[in-house]
Amino acid sequence: MMILSVALMFINPAAAQTDQSIFERFEGVWTATGNSFGQQAQSKMIWSQTLNGKFYRIDYSIVFDASGNNAFTGIGHYKLSTEPKVAGYWVDNSGDLHPLSAATEADRLLTIWGKAGSKMGRTEYRLLPDGSLQVTDWQLTTEGWKMFNKAVFQKQSGGQ
Repeated sequence: MMILSVALMFINPAAAQTDQSIFERFEGVWTATGNSFGQQAQSKMIWSQTLNGKFYRIDYSIVFDASGNNAFTGIGHYKLSTEPKVAGYWVDNSGDLHPLSAATEADRLLTIWGKAGSKMGRTEYRLLPDGSLQVTDWQLTTEGWKMFNKAVFQKQSGGQ
């Protein structure tokens, strides 16, 4: 059976890649230049397995100026599950603490953060065919979903 699995990976490498969890495919250090909160910004995210492999952690930062003083930082934890639905939480330096409710697919993670009646948004992490990772954020307003952040990240080799 193991030989058959290895052989199938060589015959169809794309199929073998989709067998990995989306979180495994996100693992590593990613950087981007993009538009965030209406400004040009440099962004970085680090995805890693944590807490005895029970969770995946995302460390996310957006820097708006060269000094690095004007920055947004946040940390999220997603509890691993055998189901396509996962839960977690998000905290950031603006003082927000949000529950996360997410759904995984072969090429994306769609997360709803916050709760009805208070600050609420959604974030899509989508792996693109070229190996980059597009992150798009929306916040729910009285007029509907309003995008406030979009960047395409490139995976960095080596350390953090």
